[in-house]
Amino acid sequence: MVKKISTWLRKILRSDRIIPAPILWFNIFLFSVLLIYSVYRDIQLEKQYPGDLRNRQVGARLIKDGKLPYFYKWKQGDDIRYYDPNNADSFKVSIITATPFFHRILEPVCNLPFSVFSKLWLLLQYICLFIILLTIVLLCKTTFNKLIVLNIGIAFTYTEAWIMNARYGQIYLLFAAIFSIIAYLLIKYKQVVPLLLAGLLIASFILMRPIAVVMMIPFLLFFKKNVRLLLFTALFGLAYGIFIMAYPFEKSLWKDYSDGLAEQVKIHQNQNPSLQKNDKIIPLHNLEGFNMDKANMLSLNNYQANKSENGNVFHLYYLYKGRFMPLYILNSLWGITMLICCIYYYMVSRRYPFNIEAALIFGYTLYMLTEIFSPIHRHQYNTVQWLPALILTFTFMRSFNNTAFWLMMAGLILNISNTHLLPMRHTIGEFLILFGLLLAVYKQTAILNVRQNNSVE
Repeated sequence: MVKKISTWLRKILRSDRIIPAPILWFNIFLFSVLLIYSVYRDIQLEKQYPGDLRNRQVGARLIKDGKLPYFYKWKQGDDIRYYDPNNADSFKVSIITATPFFHRILEPVCNLPFSVFSKLWLLLQYICLFIILLTIVLLCKTTFNKLIVLNIGIAFTYTEAWIMNARYGQIYLLFAAIFSIIAYLLIKYKQVVPLLLAGLLIASFILMRPIAVVMMIPFLLFFKKNVRLLLFTALFGLAYGIFIMAYPFEKSLWKDYSDGLAEQVKIHQNQNPSLQKNDKIIPLHNLEGFNMDKANMLSLNNYQANKSENGNVFHLYYLYKGRFMPLYILNSLWGITMLICCIYYYMVSRRYPFNIEAALIFGYTLYMLTEIFSPIHRHQYNTVQWLPALILTFTFMRSFNNTAFWLMMAGLILNISNTHLLPMRHTIGEFLILFGLLLAVYKQTAILNVRQNNSVE
């Protein structure tokens, strides 16, 4: 078994650049130890009740049973399968916020006891990490780049973003894994079948996270180079659109989702959301095999101050001004920022052959930029999505002695750090990663492996 593992590692890490064997194996030993500790820590966190995961499971159950979930409030006499202790407030809208498409994906496993569902979800988080690292490592050309990717990936499990993602059972690492598969397929292959699969995954990503549609902007700007990919993505999206229109319940689901999202914006923007009198939820000692008493005791015994930060533009404005930014100004700032970024990207990129790596990095950066301008608070677990863009950029760097690399490394370190000497350190780190990614894309020939050519698209 040890020999097989050694052979597999050698194949994964093979390259033309020689790294002394002692350094290589010491590094593998070191990040293995760090990874084992992360797994142990996250297992302990899962025992404290991943509350955000419960509403995903309940949402999938409601939809599977033919009920609309986005304004559902549990009351006495309802099926205990729909019980969620966190969905007990005075708002009319539910805390269920994922799209109908995402809940449909969960349907095959949504009826598992929550204690099992929760553990499987934590396992899925590490499967997603494995997918992200494997797909990006397979794109690397040198052992040094592969080790950089693996070390950054393991270090990322020590960020506040990762810890909160595991603690609350959030879904954002799944989006990051889907993007990494899309990137692998588009960079590695040019055949029709991989393009079809990439189109399906892009359409699915957008249906799970509608703002992800902005990822397609760099491909639309160079339409002729990406006709097949855009066509396949549009066809899958159209097929699902026909499915929605053909089934009244599915159409009602998306209408319910849209109305629920509008209410969520009102809540987060303090704009008089709809209220109603909801039944008080009686605490359970055991929730489908999950010991709630033990979870509460573990939370108390392992209490740590919440180190999460909301990095939204409107929240930063609120911290500075003490009042909310008008939505029309927030949306206008987003539009202007996106326009400037896209124009500059087009002006730079049109001088060279179309570069799929730069397009993927830029498109994903636009997605994260749109998140930052969201009118709904994005907690620290949202920032776990930076991982694939970060290591994908490192994969194609000419060298690691450039401003973009050090900006992103500083951003990663700040997201791991929890010193109180620097307020909003995680948010500052996130913006450093953002600027580093944009710089890498805008200086493609200097930072990324892009051949210069005077041809114009």
